[in-house]
Amino acid sequence: MLDRGQDKYILAKGGSGLGDRTLAAATAILYGQISGRKVIIDWTEGTYAPRGVNAFHVFFDSPSVSDLDDLPATDSIYPPTWKGQLDQTFGGRKEQLKIRGTDAISTDLSRVDYEEEILVFCSYGPKISQMRNLFTGDFKKYSQLNNSEILKYLLSNFFVLKPNIKKDFDGFIKSYFPASTKMIGIHIRYSDRKIPVETIYKTLDRVRRRNPDSALFLATDSQAILEDFKAKYDRVITTEKWYPPSGETLHQNWNQCPDMLQNGLEALRDLYLLSQCQMLIFSSRSSFGYVASLLSSRSKLYDIAQPSFLQKLIIKLKTIGIFWTSGKKYLPRYLPGASLAPLPQKKG
Repeated sequence: MLDRGQDKYILAKGGSGLGDRTLAAATAILYGQISGRKVIIDWTEGTYAPRGVNAFHVFFDSPSVSDLDDLPATDSIYPPTWKGQLDQTFGGRKEQLKIRGTDAISTDLSRVDYEEEILVFCSYGPKISQMRNLFTGDFKKYSQLNNSEILKYLLSNFFVLKPNIKKDFDGFIKSYFPASTKMIGIHIRYSDRKIPVETIYKTLDRVRRRNPDSALFLATDSQAILEDFKAKYDRVITTEKWYPPSGETLHQNWNQCPDMLQNGLEALRDLYLLSQCQMLIFSSRSSFGYVASLLSSRSKLYDIAQPSFLQKLIIKLKTIGIFWTSGKKYLPRYLPGASLAPLPQKKG
């Protein structure tokens, strides 16, 4: 471990959407604790605030995260691809180097014995598994937790909304979330077509049959989905926000977005409101929906990316059937005289 009196840093560059960069920032905070390095989160690239404004510090109170101005002027930087380039963005540096992955521009977090003053971390999501070999001594408690439990702890303790922002979000809940009505939160990321919308609708129909008096809060990146959803369901609550041209991603149209900071606050508000619903339907294939589930204190979380109990049972039964069929065919070949008892037959 590093001498905690030394001023050494881990600098996490923001990239992609709010969910991805939040999970990457949480990873950097944990690494900073383990390594003894000061943590700096750089969200100045212009996605969720005007270029040069650090959206992280606009959104959150996090005493464990230092200011970008605290970085020393030094060439003691790892990876060396960042020497003299710390003012560049995550995406911009990738373009300059003409690379696809992040290995050349991001620190491997499986070790802490770097001599460099500044480590740069670039990721489109969490890297908790990369640090598991470091969960010893004072940090052994993390070895008993799965990755989601660790991230939930980090998000709850190190990503505290600014008081004025939280007051505004809570005001929306007071005005639009009926106090006596159960809220079902639904997140639908549609821009990249990775999430099957029909599966979400089927899950919602099933959940709502059990909660017929519930209201729905929808967070989506698609105006077409919003209109379709309102045509299908009643008691739908949404927030007013800017939508990009049809089919384009909400967080990658900076040249068209009229107000980047407002765009960031709208995304953050949707994330917070989803986490406050009594029930949440989401896909963990979307980092935004996944973060909302981690922020939620509710137990009724429906992840459409995970198989249901019935689906798991069907898979298990099929596996048993395949094993029995294969065993009946091949077992006598290796153990002459051996055989499997027939599967029990359904009576009646």
